[in-house]
Amino acid sequence: MSRSRLSNFLNDVKTEYEKARFVYKDKEMKKKTTHVHRGRSRIVASITEDLFAKYLWREFKNVYIFVDQGITLDGKGQPYYPDLVICKKKEKYKFEVLYMIDLKMDIGWIGSKYTNHMKKVKTICEKMKKVKFLKGKKGDIECGKKEKIEFYINKKACYDVVIVSSKNSRKYESDLIKDSNNKITNIWVLSTGDHPNHYGEKIKVKPNEDDYNILIEKILKVINHAK
Repeated sequence: MSRSRLSNFLNDVKTEYEKARFVYKDKEMKKKTTHVHRGRSRIVASITEDLFAKYLWREFKNVYIFVDQGITLDGKGQPYYPDLVICKKKEKYKFEVLYMIDLKMDIGWIGSKYTNHMKKVKTICEKMKKVKFLKGKKGDIECGKKEKIEFYINKKACYDVVIVSSKNSRKYESDLIKDSNNKITNIWVLSTGDHPNHYGEKIKVKPNEDDYNILIEKILKVINHAK
């Protein structure tokens, strides 16, 4: 049986963590012994966003996904930066927001306050639904420019928190997993067991397939509603 998309994603994240522990070497450095060493690992969060966007696109394909996209309400004020914004293209520079994701490696950064963070992103989504339009800029690497684009949010749109690993949650791990299993909450845990950044020869990252499949179904419902 082939590996699931979630398993492949988690394996890719694990691989990126392993690569991040070493200094980046160009062709010249690879040919000879160098005495350049890294004390702390590079940040993997941005790469993880790209990877998750890639796997989500493979699930749906007929959507546009913006990564780390700045969005302002009515084109005013400080922008919000959802890690992933899943959209339908309506016109050349106009997109309908269907789903937003705040992607975190774990909740070690926030601990017991993760429930407050769930409420926060939900409130942001409701604010977006109350304005006429949303504005943002799309980074275009190929031609080196940014295009001004407008977003319109679907009334069924959601803003959810997705946690890659339940590890590093200390005493809150069981509560986090319980919240993820609850279909009415807006938080999802993609794996239990070892953290993808775990050091050791035998790393056991356990994909949370059930929750991932429910998340995909939830996103798909909004996509189908927008057709």
